[in-house]
Amino acid sequence: MQAHRRLAAAAATIAATATLIIAAPSADAEAQSLTATWTAPVAAADVGQGIDSSVELLAGEPLTGVAVTVTATGPIVLGGPARRELGDLPAGTRAAGVPFTVTGDGRGTLHAEATGIDGAGNPVSAAVELDVATGAGRVAVSRSGMLDAREAALGFERAKLGDAAYARRLAALRSGGAEQDVHADGPAPATPPVNTPIAGTIRYTAVNDSLHAARTIKVEVRDSDGTTNGALLASLTTDNRGRYNATFTTKRADGQPRKPFVKAFAQGEGFQVKGVGASVPHIIQSTPVTATGAALTVNLTANKTDDNNTAFDVADMLTTAVAYTKRVNGGATLGAITASFPNANGTNFNASTGVAQVLKLDRYDWDVMLHEYGHFVSRKMAFNASPGGSHSSSQNLGETIGKDGGVKLAWSEGFATYFAISAQNVLGVKAMNIPKAGDTFYDDTEDATLHIAQATNAGQASLGEDNELTVSRALWHIYNDGALGIADTLIISTLKTAGATTFSAALAPLMAADAAAKFDDSEPVDAAKVLHSNDYGCMLTTQAVAPKITAPANGAVLKPDTPPTFTWTPNGAGPSNRLNSFTVQFWSENFDTKLFESPSQTAVTYTPTDADWKKVVEAKDKGGVVPPKLQVVVKGSNTTAPATGPYKSCKILIAINPLIKARPAAAFLASQSPSAACSGLLPFNLNQFLLTGLRLKASTQYAMRFALAGRPDVALGNVTSDANGMITDLPVSIPAIPAHPKYTLFAKPASGTTAKTEVAVSWYACIRWDRFNPDFTVQWGGAGVKPSTALTHAWNGTQTATTTAGATGLYDGSYPIHCPQSLNTVTVNGITLSGPSTITHTGVDCTPAAPLQGAGGSQGVVVFGDQPPG
Repeated sequence: MQAHRRLAAAAATIAATATLIIAAPSADAEAQSLTATWTAPVAAADVGQGIDSSVELLAGEPLTGVAVTVTATGPIVLGGPARRELGDLPAGTRAAGVPFTVTGDGRGTLHAEATGIDGAGNPVSAAVELDVATGAGRVAVSRSGMLDAREAALGFERAKLGDAAYARRLAALRSGGAEQDVHADGPAPATPPVNTPIAGTIRYTAVNDSLHAARTIKVEVRDSDGTTNGALLASLTTDNRGRYNATFTTKRADGQPRKPFVKAFAQGEGFQVKGVGASVPHIIQSTPVTATGAALTVNLTANKTDDNNTAFDVADMLTTAVAYTKRVNGGATLGAITASFPNANGTNFNASTGVAQVLKLDRYDWDVMLHEYGHFVSRKMAFNASPGGSHSSSQNLGETIGKDGGVKLAWSEGFATYFAISAQNVLGVKAMNIPKAGDTFYDDTEDATLHIAQATNAGQASLGEDNELTVSRALWHIYNDGALGIADTLIISTLKTAGATTFSAALAPLMAADAAAKFDDSEPVDAAKVLHSNDYGCMLTTQAVAPKITAPANGAVLKPDTPPTFTWTPNGAGPSNRLNSFTVQFWSENFDTKLFESPSQTAVTYTPTDADWKKVVEAKDKGGVVPPKLQVVVKGSNTTAPATGPYKSCKILIAINPLIKARPAAAFLASQSPSAACSGLLPFNLNQFLLTGLRLKASTQYAMRFALAGRPDVALGNVTSDANGMITDLPVSIPAIPAHPKYTLFAKPASGTTAKTEVAVSWYACIRWDRFNPDFTVQWGGAGVKPSTALTHAWNGTQTATTTAGATGLYDGSYPIHCPQSLNTVTVNGITLSGPSTITHTGVDCTPAAPLQGAGGSQGVVVFGDQPPG
């Protein structure tokens, strides 16, 4: 037998002991972090006799500070302390002995509540009840509810009552407890008509005492004619308001008036709610009334206490489950299911038998009941291959049972919870105003204290694709979120067609059904579809399924000539099954073009090579334009069998600044000089730089200027980018300006982002002399010094001349000198915008016999300045 488990239930083993039991859980054990069950005595006891029992705890993970508190109602006296401290509880089972004595006749209940702390420091709890009833001085004990205990106690009296009386008492017990309103709607007719109408409403009482229609359940009208069950007069079904009506013959064949009574069954289309081992569903029924021909009203209201009455709470939950199933299955049911209630062996669904076991203390839990029905649906529609077993909404199941089983079990449980929550949402259960029903939390109330948000991550984290809570939340978002919002019917039909048995397998067909591009990039690029797939990526990032980019930040502005580093959290599943194969994708801003995708890697950080970054920044979108902003996503998979993914992260948008660079057209960049000393000596393009531009606006004019703090800007004219937003080695001339190593060159369009770079402007010096005589005149000059500052000229450290620069940093001068020696060191000392600076030239030979230096025919020539200023 393979059971499909709900979020919290109890596993049980019958035992009679007051000692501690420690054992390994069975493979099919159904456990949350903590569950509990009573181990009932193996034999009945006499009133006043001590009874040994135990509360057995099953821990799905190691717990600390575990304690059990027991309270008793009715004629029960505990034989030990009310609170039993068990301390630390490893994963497995342990039982706390609870001896007790029933001191008098009547009914009573032992209520045990277990508490502890899980590994994350969260409190966990579980509760369970043991019911007792007495008969003929003996005590009947049941884990399956008070009705079961009372039936057993009645059995003790059978010999005394006799079979007939026992049968009547048993029938009354099994059908009693409902509030009745039985009356004739007027006086008896003088002449009884042939037929008598009968009508009424069947209702049940919810946990908050609110009354609700017992919708579309089976009702029988019978005649109490002395036979065991009475003659059947009518078999019908209540409507959605719990109403029924029928007509029966007023008199029997022998002329005696009929004595009709109404029998309501916890049974409807596609389900029945039965006690353990029972052959018929739970019932409530009215007392017989003699027919007079006057119309009869017979109303029944199930109470919220007796097991055969609370079965109608369960029945109405199943009515909703079946109605929703018909909605998503083309108007048809998927067959019949039996709810075994109350059943001490946990709340779960067994696919092989079609039986859902339901704990007594799940009688008010809509989420739990519809979750179990969700297993029935997924099995019938063949998208459930769960191995069953212990599970918890706080577990990565791949860590406990391996990845293959873990992702399948998480899918089965997560879908079942989604089914429960979405069914109630679609069918408007919230309007019934039953506590915890119809909201967006998974709630388990009496036997546990689960209140788990599905629409948000509040209170409990999502843990990835092998976590059932992640799966249920992801499906809820796919159904409910405005950016996603697939119709609930389409979700189910898609899963049915796909036959998906894991979340990973289900995701691609769901995305396709929603016109979102699949994460495997197997389709031609459609910008709208790819953009919509990011809605899924963002949702899955919040659910710890898809990678989460951690750097750079969304909106970051990056440099086109400096490859950035991208980092991300892998996510995926538990620690052993994180995503482990990644690529980084760069898309145009509107997702119409995938511009570049990195090589596959296992690391969670990526720095493009210079060559790859160049491909990114130079890539063009569908319109042939280099986009100023790019979308970046990380695509990740897990390669451990079975391989899962790929999943894409939520995008980040990055901007890449436009790039300009300037390199001197000559040996260095400086102002041209009109100095006589430099005449004909300088390259024509000394005052030109070659401008390169990248990622500029296409076919756009940019105004250029030099800027330096404390100085007026220097206009450099306009340049225009080409159709690709590029400028390639365009010569740009500068006027005469002082030298500085870090002028900022700005290129500004009429609108949009201004590009900038730093440019070094050098200063230089020229000297020229007539060398036919040892006495000659030196002409000296140059450009690039600070305006109106003094310069000095020296040979071999001996100052020979001074001059003053003009308003643009140009200077000129001359002086006579006798050639000092064959090899000389000539220096020029000046002041630039960055401070004092010296230009030195060694090996200057001014003797008549010296070979010519530089160029100039009969003159010696030296040009200084092949170095930046400063």
